[in-house]
Amino acid sequence: MEIFPFDIPNLARRAQEQRLNQMAKVIWFTGLSGSGKSISDHLSNKILESGMIVQILDGTTLEMVSMLT
Repeated sequence: MEIFPFDIPNLARRAQEQRLNQMAKVIWFTGLSGSGKSISDHLSNKILESGMIVQILDGTTLEMVSMLT
């Protein structure tokens, strides 16, 4: 999984929300590896089906990204 920041330069968060026609939300699943956080895949698919933008940040992916910087 690659991480692509979704940001529209020079627009405040509120303006971005209006442009995308959705409000920014964070749903954070925490827990040890194998503890059932994979429900986020199902949830993200449902959100995508509704036409909204979704970004999943997995701990392993974030670790790899932080090693590159």
